Amino acid sequence: MNHKGKRYYTTPLVAMAVALTIGCAVLVPPGLYAGDARAQAQNAYEHAEDIQPEDGHSENESGEEEGVHMSAAQIEEFGIQTAPAGPGEIHIQTELPGEIVSDPDRMAHVVSRVPGFTREVLKKAGDAVAAGEVLAVIDSRELADVKSEYLTARKRLDLARAGFEREKRLWNQKITSEQEFLDAKTAMAEADIQLYSAKQKLLALGFDAQYVAGLSDQRKESLTRYNITAPTGGIVTDRNLSVGEVVDSQSDVFVVADLSRVWVNLTVYQKDLGAVAKGQPVTIVADKINARAEGRIDYVSPVVDEATRTATARVILDNSDGRWRPGLFVTGKVDMKSTPADIMVPKSAIQAIDEKPVVFVRTGNGFAPAHVEIGKRNTTHVEIAAGIAPNTHIVVTHTFMLKSELKKESIGGHNH
Repeated sequence: MNHKGKRYYTTPLVAMAVALTIGCAVLVPPGLYAGDARAQAQNAYEHAEDIQPEDGHSENESGEEEGVHMSAAQIEEFGIQTAPAGPGEIHIQTELPGEIVSDPDRMAHVVSRVPGFTREVLKKAGDAVAAGEVLAVIDSRELADVKSEYLTARKRLDLARAGFEREKRLWNQKITSEQEFLDAKTAMAEADIQLYSAKQKLLALGFDAQYVAGLSDQRKESLTRYNITAPTGGIVTDRNLSVGEVVDSQSDVFVVADLSRVWVNLTVYQKDLGAVAKGQPVTIVADKINARAEGRIDYVSPVVDEATRTATARVILDNSDGRWRPGLFVTGKVDMKSTPADIMVPKSAIQAIDEKPVVFVRTGNGFAPAHVEIGKRNTTHVEIAAGIAPNTHIVVTHTFMLKSELKKESIGGHNH
């Protein structure tokens, strides 16, 4: 696009007209046609200002040609797009730093109920597990003692019940004394209590009633075997044991998390505390993975952290696709307020010429800059307070290129 506009200056035109008229007056004898010559010179001076360039493009006061001349083919080639500048709403946002964390209500720290030695490890970090699925197997002497106590109590109760039935039958036949009958009844009650106590110990270790009921049918070597199972379905996010390792009953051996839903903890600075509230819409953006999601603030902490002097705002996100990984740093764009605008344009449509904001308006043979006044703005759009009429078609893409072309034509015009 090297179209160079013609430059026209009114002052030289005035001088030329006056000089020609005076020259004509000098060539005639003194006094002859003097009045006509003066009249012609005056007329040339008065109408010199009305002379216009042939191509119809005006110039600004600095002599700089205004407008970029482009054909329809050139506009299409460079991908320049226009759109009407219409009404809209300016959403004023503030950006808050944040981090993706697991939902504590959907995370389980798995601890072995009994100490022992690790016999087998079946799952590793990253594996998906279902509730009740076996994660590891350990051998536990303490477990064998508890199972033996239960089996002993069960046998003792069977014997006590048989003794009671015999004493009851003899007492009814008046063969034995009442005291012997009562002693047998007491012994059966004590055996029943012991069995109940042993059963509760097994249930406390995570065994269900069905397993406990079938315990007497197991082989003796299985009394030491203890299966560490997943209390909930999800992903194994941490594993802290290996085969042969000693396991206690206090340390986490697995961490299982259901990551289908995660939390976003946003840091709220003191200056924003008055404007951030539960229910506000927020856009979560992770530039590193090119991801974004919409949500709402679910909770704002009622106290400020003593060390950082900040509060925490929580957003709950659906994570069915697994892209929001705990530990990922994100930015939360919180809508603080919304303001209507009669004319709103994309931020990309604004350029600065002579340190003044302009937009490029479509003309018959290209584009021309129009100075505008900017009102409210956010990260993507600005309000046009003055300078163009509603629904004016303006350039919304490649405006910097038009600005560069305008400068080239200005330089070319000075050299013409």
